[in-house]
Amino acid sequence: MREMVIAPQEGETAYLTYSGIHNGGIRLVLANGKFVDFTYGEIFRDQRRPGQGTSVRAKDMRVYLYDDEREIHYQVHVELPATDWSGGGWQPLVNVGGTALNGSRADARLFERLSFNLDVEAVCDRRYNFGWDVILDGEPIDEANAQ
Repeated sequence: MREMVIAPQEGETAYLTYSGIHNGGIRLVLANGKFVDFTYGEIFRDQRRPGQGTSVRAKDMRVYLYDDEREIHYQVHVELPATDWSGGGWQPLVNVGGTALNGSRADARLFERLSFNLDVEAVCDRRYNFGWDVILDGEPIDEANAQ
């Protein structure tokens, strides 16, 4: 889904859960039946608390834990390049939730399935789309063997 790449492991399944104007979601169902929802969005508010450190840190993402007293959630920040309409830098790009999360270090392994590829020509087994182009211009929501 755009720059977000989900790579299921053996026994896992990923599928589209939502395609809207400003965001889209992919659910990763683990072999044990629990799931993680990765929602890619263009308009997320930064959920970090002042001075909060990362839960997971990788070269292309920073993951921050937040909760709403009912569920565990994470927000993934990605360093985006500057464009004509944005100064770039670290941006909140993906909200993560689901029954597979428990707020411990064990959650870090789930983020190993998430990566970002800023090359729009990247080849994927399946590509999901969202946005005005899908809603108004007929761009396909689901493309198999996309490149």
